[in-house]
Amino acid sequence: MLYKNFFFTTFVFFLLLAFACAFADTSRSSIFWRVIDENNRHHYVFGTIHIDDNRVTNFHSNVINAIKNSDIFFSETNDLKDYSILEDKQNRMISTYLSQEEQEKLNERVNFHSISYDFALNLKPWLLAIIINSPEPATPFIQDNMLKSIAQDNLILTEGLDNLEDHYSALDSLTYDDQINFLKLAINFNDDQRRHDFEALVAAYLNQDPKQILVMNQKSLQDGVSSEVTDVLLTKLLYERNIRFTQMIEKTMHDKKLFIAVGASHLSDDSGLLNFFRKKGYKLEPLEAFK
Repeated sequence: MLYKNFFFTTFVFFLLLAFACAFADTSRSSIFWRVIDENNRHHYVFGTIHIDDNRVTNFHSNVINAIKNSDIFFSETNDLKDYSILEDKQNRMISTYLSQEEQEKLNERVNFHSISYDFALNLKPWLLAIIINSPEPATPFIQDNMLKSIAQDNLILTEGLDNLEDHYSALDSLTYDDQINFLKLAINFNDDQRRHDFEALVAAYLNQDPKQILVMNQKSLQDGVSSEVTDVLLTKLLYERNIRFTQMIEKTMHDKKLFIAVGASHLSDDSGLLNFFRKKGYKLEPLEAFK
């Protein structure tokens, strides 16, 4: 399907702002960490940003070497096997929920991403919001996939900490009205502001500036969905997934050297990966991520 390659090379900009929150220890900001366990085994954690911008793929040799010296490369999710879960099986007509002006804007946005309007109307509203709120693809790979390809090129075992079906079920749990409101927000978002916010987000990420990202996070939530929807998304997409991530990591790290590449938001917070390692008494060292 047309959206297969597209969908995995983009990420909803609104969710990028909503969930790309502060990186771990604000006194020692970094998106790339060495974790040394009780057996002096070295593991690595890389906080990713789910975009395909060249500025976030100019990896330092630290990153390349860490991947090469690992036994397992963990990304956030396994590959999606059933693409039909992205389609609205109830055949509801998205267009009936939109004004004429919104339909015209939607048509313009999906055409921008080389997707036909009729095809787009068969997708779930949250997915359509992701598509139209994403910047134009700049490269064939998002940052996460670039890292994974390095592991694969070096014959490192690659696995996912979670499965995409569970990940998407969080968005499916939103009511249809909430999904439509989410889509309307994306349709009516100002293009100039979208580009400005995207540039600000990339700059904050490259500067590893948790305070600025946190400000952007708060603003996006205030300007976006309701507090109830925000709580649901944070719980299902961040906190609950952090628990599943750490459970998988704990099963494998006792006899394997791991390279873990997950969204930067999963590093921070009490439930985040860095705090998980700290509680186990492991040593954490920040490393350079980019040249």
